[in-house]
Amino acid sequence: MNEDQHEILVRKIQKNLLECSICLDKMKHYEKVWQCVNCFNLLHLKCATEWGKAALKDNETWRCPYCQHESRFLPNRYYCYCGREENPSASYGELAHSCHQPCERPQKCPHQCILNCHPGACPPCKATSLVECSCGKTKARIKCGTDLRCEETCGRQLSCGYHDCKDKCHPGDCKP
Repeated sequence: MNEDQHEILVRKIQKNLLECSICLDKMKHYEKVWQCVNCFNLLHLKCATEWGKAALKDNETWRCPYCQHESRFLPNRYYCYCGREENPSASYGELAHSCHQPCERPQKCPHQCILNCHPGACPPCKATSLVECSCGKTKARIKCGTDLRCEETCGRQLSCGYHDCKDKCHPGDCKP
């Protein structure tokens, strides 16, 4: 099975199979949940708040029980997965805890997530754009986050000022 985290969480939520790792009870569609900003795993909001309060008695921060991401702030408000809507409500057949609007969480690229509000990490960006290779001799429409390397000779002038680079197209500076 080659599912993304969000696909696994959606399936578990829809089949009422998702468990809170603190209390070990199943998370019901009507119970308020908290999602870690780092690992995107879900807990009951009440459990996450109690977990955090206990840790904050002796420390300045509390940690997600899944990934150990530290936070100074207690989770005390219930938001949809993308964080846009407080106290989201779901109708029968809709994904619980979602606002059902475009996610639009920032990606590691200039684009935003295009899925509707969802649990888990956003899948890799599927946008394409026109990109020029490092040597500037080739342009192509490629998937976001991919480097374009053509098979042409680089040809940039070397640091000596007399010779051209004979290597294939490459990112960064040419060898001396």
